[in-house]
Amino acid sequence: MFNIIFNAVWVGALAGLFGGMVRFGWTKTLPPRSQMATANGPITVFLQQLGLTKKEAQKSLTVAGDQAVPVVALSVYYVYSMLVAIFFVLAANFDGRLTYGLGTMFGFVLWIVVDILFLPAFKTIPFFWHRSVYELAVEMVGYLIFGWAVYLVALGLPISGIYL
Repeated sequence: MFNIIFNAVWVGALAGLFGGMVRFGWTKTLPPRSQMATANGPITVFLQQLGLTKKEAQKSLTVAGDQAVPVVALSVYYVYSMLVAIFFVLAANFDGRLTYGLGTMFGFVLWIVVDILFLPAFKTIPFFWHRSVYELAVEMVGYLIFGWAVYLVALGLPISGIYL
């Protein structure tokens, strides 16, 4: 039992890191929100709702001379991705149905829970009927790709306990 949990944690952390990079790249390729809305993205807004000041939530590191990297928001984003992936790998060890759709069904359910229910309930983002179809589609496909990427990493590391 300890081995299953230990392996799920480190494989899930790797899978979450990779899946987070894939989803982040997807949203940079097809940004779901306008530039104005992106300046105060959902993570920054949520951190402010948790009590951080705007300055703390938008803390960044300057690299390559003039490019600001939002350290706090990215840290929260990747920790979230890793925690979700750890849950996926651990739960898939006990119920293989979670891997249906090669992880995309997990990504779809995650999109519903987080983007359609949780964040709007906390007024971090508007409810789906106040958002454009484009934004919803980009976010949904991003979550589908995230679930698939997490599944592929877990499948590629046989020690994860997830098999076809």
